[in-house]
Amino acid sequence: MPDAMIKRLQADLLNATRLWRTFRSQALLSALGVVVGVAGLVILIAVGGGAKRELEAALGSLGAGAVLIRSDADATGTRPVEQRFVDRALTLLGPQIEASARVQSTTVHATTAQGETGDFRRLATEGSYREIFRLRLYAGRFITAHDIREAQRVCVLTWEAARRLFPNGQVLGQQLRIDGDWHTVVGWLQPSGSQLPELNALNLADINLRIYTPLQVRTVVTRTPLDEVVLKFRSEARMSSAIELLQRMLAHNEESAELIIPIELLRQQQATQSMFQLFLLAVAGLMLVVGGVGIMNTMILNVVSRRPEIGLRIAVGATQRDIVQQFVCEALVLAAAAGAAGILVGYVVVALIGWGTDWSMAFDASAAVLGFTVAVTVGGVFGGYPALLAASVSPIESLRRAA
Repeated sequence: MPDAMIKRLQADLLNATRLWRTFRSQALLSALGVVVGVAGLVILIAVGGGAKRELEAALGSLGAGAVLIRSDADATGTRPVEQRFVDRALTLLGPQIEASARVQSTTVHATTAQGETGDFRRLATEGSYREIFRLRLYAGRFITAHDIREAQRVCVLTWEAARRLFPNGQVLGQQLRIDGDWHTVVGWLQPSGSQLPELNALNLADINLRIYTPLQVRTVVTRTPLDEVVLKFRSEARMSSAIELLQRMLAHNEESAELIIPIELLRQQQATQSMFQLFLLAVAGLMLVVGGVGIMNTMILNVVSRRPEIGLRIAVGATQRDIVQQFVCEALVLAAAAGAAGILVGYVVVALIGWGTDWSMAFDASAAVLGFTVAVTVGGVFGGYPALLAASVSPIESLRRAA
C-alpha cells in the first residue's frame, strides 16, 4: 500500500474519531443497537459453551454406555426389580456388559454423634457403582465385596453430605446413625465440580446429598428386591443392539419397570438447548441489524448536514473514492467502538452470571473476535450507502446552498 494512501487513511480515521467525539449523544444512540447485539452474542456463546461443557461432563459422569433399569414408581401395584430378572439379563448380555451395579434407594434421616442431623438419599449398592459413574474419592475407600458379604455397617459420603454432617472437616472414622443403625464412615467423595442437568427421569436432584452403604443382600430364596439396576456396556454400539432385547424382556416381565438411557436423554436436552440458542442468536442478529440501520440513518443525516463541507472537498480536488473512504471510515470507527463496548458489556454480564448463579459460563476469545467482526461488518455494510450518497453530492449545488 502506497505511503500516500496510508496517510490518507490515517487522516480519515483521525477525523472520524474527532467527529464522533464531537457528536457523542448522536454516536451513542446510533451505536446502542450494535452494543446490545454484540453483548447478546457474547453472552449467548458463553452460555452455550457452558451448557455444552456441562452436558459433556454429564455424559462422562453418567457413562455413554450406561442403561438404567428402574422400578416404575408411578405404576399401579409396582414391585421392586427382582434379582432373578437381573440374573437373566446378565446371562443373556454377559459378553456385552462391562460392569453392573444393583441399587436399593431410600430417603433416610442421619444423625452424627455430635448432634448434626439431616435428610439424605441412601443408596445401598456395590463397588462397581463407583466405576460406572466415575465417582472420585477424596479420602478413604468405597464399598467393597467384603462389606456386602459380611453385612458391614459402613458408609461413604458425598462431599456436600460430609460437609453438612461433619463441618469440622473430620469425616473418616466418624460414627453416623442412619435410621437407628450406627455406621462407620470409611469414604468421602470429591465434589462433582459441575451441576448435572436436571433430568427428571434420572432423579438427580439429590446427587450431591447421598450416603452410600453396602447392598443389603438377602437369602437366595427370598431374593433381593432392587430399586434400580445399572448396566454399563462395553461400547455404545453394543448398548444399542442390546436395548431391544432388554425392552422385550421388560415387556414379558411380571414386574413393572422402565428402561432409562441417560445418553439419549442428554442428547434430547442438548438438541432442545441448541434450538433455543439459535432462536436467541436470531434475536441478537436482529438487534445488530437494528443497530446497523441506526448507524445508516445517523450517517445519512450526517451527509445532509455536511453537504457544504463535502462540496468544498470535491471542489478542491477530492475524488468520489476519497469521499466514500471518509464516510465509510466514520461508520467503521463508530461500529468498532460499539463492538468493543458490546464485548466489554457481554464479558461483565457473563462474569456476574457466573458469580451470582450456579450456571456454568465458558467465555471464549473467539466470541469476542466474532462479535467485533460482526460489528465492523455491520458498520461497513450500513455505512456504505450514506457514503455513496456523499460521493454523489454536486459541489456547485452544495457551495450555492452554503452561500
